[in-house]
Formats: sequence, C-alpha cells, structure tokens
Amino acid sequence: MKKRIFASMCAIALASVVLVAGLVIAILYNNLDDNTWKTLRNEAEYIAAGIEENGLAYVEKVKAVEGRITVVQPDGTVLYDESEEAGLMDNHLNRPEIAQAFATGAGEAQRTSSTFHQKSIYYALLMKDGNVLRISTSMDSAVATLFNVLPALVVVCALAVVLALLLARWLTQKIVAPINTVNLDAPLSNDVYGELSPLLRRIEKLKGELNEQMSELRARQREFVAVTENLREGMVVLNDKGVVLSINESAKQILGVVGQNYVNQPLLALNRNLLLSQVVDIALAGTQQDEIMELKEEKYHLMASPIKKGELTTGAVLLFMNVTETQAAEEMRREFSANVSHELKTPLTSISGYAEIMKNGLASPNDMPEFATRIYNEANGVIALVDDIIKLSRLDEEGKMPARQMVNVYKVASDVVARLQPMATGQGVQLTLAGQPAFISGVEGLLQEVVYNLCENAIKYNKQGGRVTVEVLPGKAEVLLRVQDTGIGIPQNQQNRVFERFYRVDKSHSKGTGGTGLGLSIVKHGVLYHNGTIELQSTEGQGTTVTVRLPA
Repeated sequence: MKKRIFASMCAIALASVVLVAGLVIAILYNNLDDNTWKTLRNEAEYIAAGIEENGLAYVEKVKAVEGRITVVQPDGTVLYDESEEAGLMDNHLNRPEIAQAFATGAGEAQRTSSTFHQKSIYYALLMKDGNVLRISTSMDSAVATLFNVLPALVVVCALAVVLALLLARWLTQKIVAPINTVNLDAPLSNDVYGELSPLLRRIEKLKGELNEQMSELRARQREFVAVTENLREGMVVLNDKGVVLSINESAKQILGVVGQNYVNQPLLALNRNLLLSQVVDIALAGTQQDEIMELKEEKYHLMASPIKKGELTTGAVLLFMNVTETQAAEEMRREFSANVSHELKTPLTSISGYAEIMKNGLASPNDMPEFATRIYNEANGVIALVDDIIKLSRLDEEGKMPARQMVNVYKVASDVVARLQPMATGQGVQLTLAGQPAFISGVEGLLQEVVYNLCENAIKYNKQGGRVTVEVLPGKAEVLLRVQDTGIGIPQNQQNRVFERFYRVDKSHSKGTGGTGLGLSIVKHGVLYHNGTIELQSTEGQGTTVTVRLPA
C-alpha cells in the first residue's frame, strides 16, 4: 500500500511538472512570436520614416538591423533588396503582404522562402512616396531565444521533480503512519481517519467472532485431551507425511516413547517396528488396516484408519488395544476345547466299543462282568470330567457362586482328611492333619474342593509308605493352609504349568490314577476367588509342598 501511494503521488507530481513545463514553453513561444511581429512593425515604421526623410541612402545605414529590407515600387519592381540585386529579382506584386500593403497601407505574411528555404515572417508598409517597404526576419531567432531559456527551465523542472519526490515520500509516510499504529486488539479505540471506521468496526466484529470460535476450539481441545488421555487404549494421530500430531499417554507407554520429544517427529522414527511401518503406509495410502502386533511381550490389536478430505488422504488415526488377555483366553479356550474333546472321546470310544461287542453278542458270559465294569469306570470318569468342567465354569462366572459366610478352614480340612483316609490307607500313605481352627469369609463348598484336590493329588502321586501332612495355621492377616507330601515330586521346568487346565506332568501315571487334569486348575481358581495366593515348592523324587494363603 505504501509503495502504491508513493508511486501514485510521484506520477501525479511528474505529470504536473511536465504539464507546467509544456505550458511555460507554449506561452514563451507565443510571447516571442508576438514580440517578433511587434518588433518588425516598429522597425518598419522607423526605417520608412528615415527613407522618406533621407532617401534610400538611409537604408545602408540601418543594415545592422536584424531582418531583410526590401523596397518595392507600385508596379511590383524591386527597387532595393538587402540580400540581392534588385534588377535580378522577379516582380513582387504577387506577394500577399505587398499586395495587401498597396491595398490597405500595411500587410503581413509568413512562409518558407524559396530562396533561403527557411520559415520567415514578412511585414510590408506603404510609404508616402508610393513605394512599399517590406521587412522580413527568420523564425529561427525566436526558436533560438527559446532554446536559450530551455536549460534554466530544465533545471527548474528537475528541482521541482526532486522536491515533489521528497514531498511525496513525506506525505506517504504521514498517511500510512496512523494505519501502521492501529491497535487491532481494540479496533474501536483508534483515532484514525474517518474513512477507516467501517473497516475497524468490521475488524471488531470479526475479532469477537474469532474469540468465540477460539474459545470453543479450546474447550473442544480440552475435551479431546481429557478423553484421549484417560483412554486405556493408545491413540496416535498422524498427518499425511506420517508425522505425529497427537499421541496420548497410553500410546507413549505402548510405543516406549515416554519422555521423548515426539512433536513433529515421524512415528517410525520413534518406533521402528516393521509391522507398524507397513500398517502406517497402507493407512496413509487410503486403506483401513487391522493387525495383531506384539510390543514388549504384549499383544495389541492395531487399527489404522485413514483421514480423508474428499478423495485426498490427509492423515491417519492409529488405535492400539491391548488384547494380551483376550488372545491368551482365546488360546486357552481353543486348547481347552481340544483337551475336552480328547478327554471325552477316549472313554466314550471305549464305552462304545464294549457296548457294541455286548450288543452283537460277541462277548462270552464270563466277559460280561468285566466289560460292564469297564463301561462303568469309563462312565464315572466322564461324569467326573464333566463335574470338574462345571466347577470351573462356575468359578469363571463368579456371579453364580453361593453367598459368602464365615468358614472354619480347619474343620473343612478335617472333613476332607476323613473322606480321603480310606484312599490313603489303600495307597499305603499316612494322611495326618495338624493346626487349629481358623476362620475366613468364603464359600465352604469351594474351599472343600481346594483342600480335596490338593490332598487327593498328594496321595495319588505319593510312594508306598509315604506321608501327607495337612496343616492349618490361623494368623491376624491371613490363614495358612499347607499340604506337604513325600511323593515323586515335580520337575523344575514344569512347576509353572501344573495349574493349567488338563496339564499332566506324567501322563501315563495320570491315566493310571484316573485324574481329569483339572484338579489343580480348580484349586488355582478357588484360591483366586477368595483373593488368596498359592505357592508350590517341589523337589523331584523327594516330595511337594503347596502353601495357600487366604485373607483372614
């Protein structure tokens, strides 16, 4: 704007100087022309008076006068000419100024002389003796006079131009200065040109609207940050170049970028996981992508959605959902289904086989009792397996468990020991109970399952003449239940898996004892249901000790 104002003012100043200079030159030229004619008339009258008084000899005395002097007789014959011999010159009666002088007493004309090829002006005066005196002069003299004045005029115009430029610069700064100092924070408080008032009012209105929009945007940003920062899922927003625009705390933890400067950093510079790189590239190409990826021994469901504006992809949103437990549960479900199918198929196949033999009459009467016994035992095994599965199902669905009540753990252990005493005697194992009454808030039936399975395993996997000791010890904060045996023990590399469903250390021995492989899994779930902990210590060939701690 400043340059445009300055340029406009300079253009106006220059145009004014040029116009004034042209007018001055025109006026000077016109004045010089008038003065030339006036001088020519005065000289003609002066010379005519001299000739009338002194004759043609007077003309020789005034040759120094600027101009050409010619005397013409009434018949047009040239009597005298300053530049040529009169006798050699043609008749001048046809000259306009001569003819006009003879007719009216004076005549004027201007033309380009055929003799000297220059523009001249002529003045003719009728003298008293009847002859006409003509004086002519060249216009070059007037132009020469004008050219003499021109340098001074150029200097004056140059000074005027310089002054105009300085004045234009000063005026431009003075005009722009109030605009440059406008306080846009309070537009209506400015004391500037009245012409700017509509603009300032519009700015004030826009400022108010902008402040409202900014307040709304800040509120939405706070809501967005509050929501995203409290998400358990990790969320990352990228631009079309893969640069991080926003990342919540969960995503920082997942990607391992806590404490790092992630602003304006490419996501792949913060985490170089190959699968993450591929997913981001596909999302930025405009295609939604879902993958299961592993980071720091955790599994995450990564969902990458492109952000589009029309057909153009302007960025992507990444969502990380921890599915470690879900994946583990799904894997356990598949393993559990496979194990259940296997555990059920074996006895049912046996039952079906014996039943088919009996149905077809292929079994002798002496084999019938044995076949019936085997069918009975296999059926009981299936029933036991189904019962254990139902128990685990109830433990998984805690809402279906009976209400808690005060339970004497020592009495529960005493009842279980009494029930298992015949089994221990048959195995040649000594089963004893030690301790004293100890109470917790729990489900008595579930606690019986815990104690029963621990004691049953201790008896089954013991040695002839071995011992099983059950101990219940009360405390201020917790009740301790310990089952210790002198059996075959558990190898070190398998101790962390014995509480898994259907896991058996010695599968051949387990088949012989008729276990379902769910006993210790029921124990684990039962203890966790009572907010307790379970510890296992075992030495192969020497025995096993299982310690359960339950809140008192």
